[in-house]
Amino acid sequence: MRLALALALLPACFLIRREDDATRCPHDRTFDIGLQEDVVKLVGCKRAAALRIRTGATIDVTPLRELEEVTGDISIGPTVGVDEVAFNGLLRVGGTIHVANNGSLRGLFLPRLLQAGRIEVENNAVLTSISMPRLATVQGSLVIADNASLELITATLLTTIGKELVISNHPKLNLLEMTKVTSMESIRLEINPKLPSEIVEQLASKSATPLPNPKRASQTKPVLDKPAVDRAPAPKKPTPVAPNDKGPKPVGVPVDKSTLGKDDEPKPSRDTGPKPTPVRVDKPSDKEGPKPSPVEPIEKPKPDKDGPKPTPVPVEKPK
Repeated sequence: MRLALALALLPACFLIRREDDATRCPHDRTFDIGLQEDVVKLVGCKRAAALRIRTGATIDVTPLRELEEVTGDISIGPTVGVDEVAFNGLLRVGGTIHVANNGSLRGLFLPRLLQAGRIEVENNAVLTSISMPRLATVQGSLVIADNASLELITATLLTTIGKELVISNHPKLNLLEMTKVTSMESIRLEINPKLPSEIVEQLASKSATPLPNPKRASQTKPVLDKPAVDRAPAPKKPTPVAPNDKGPKPVGVPVDKSTLGKDDEPKPSRDTGPKPTPVRVDKPSDKEGPKPSPVEPIEKPKPDKDGPKPTPVPVEKPK
């Protein structure tokens, strides 16, 4: 009798559980996680539309071990109190996994993840480890950049990257496990000074667009292309000219006289040499004394036309 009653109530229990899952698990909207109570609300959900974690509180997402698929995006950050992110049951993400600006995040663990639309892990100051050991396919780009403390990236089974692989600006990165990658559109590896050159060369060989100078990609900073600027030549300084110098004289152009007529022959220049510099004569000043009187010119006697007149001889009168 009791067994029959239990069998009768069993379908009702499953119906209640399905209705409860449809109510609690968001299939058509983004679910925001800011407190640990929000994590508890998702416990038991296998599928969600999108997740967004932005908080200053300390939260733990490991209770979401039954969550297997997120059809949209998973966005984590900015956060302050999250030290570790581990989605231990997650298999597929249709959109982007975006992990950025998490001040205390030290580890990102996705142990069962098989595929994702795109992955971005950027600007997490104390992040040391990224573990995605079963990841096989990234449909878009895989971008890991500007994580100053990052030392380890594990993606042992990764074979296909749909677009670009970017691993940039990690001064402590010394272990990169991506030995099975077979194809990608392009690759950009830069400012990873501790990354072995053989790993860089191996990954570069799988790219459709070869990486320039793969041996130096892990040691040197990228050189940014600066736009060319057209600069006019600097103007020449004018030659100083002396006060009496009128500048250089024009140089004559040689003329073929055989082709010229009589009227076209060049005339000799009247300029026979440099003109003498006029001498300035200072006029006497009145302060030096009285000016001398002008001398009247002496009139010369005009000659007589009839000849010279005889000189009169004095005659003495008789007494």
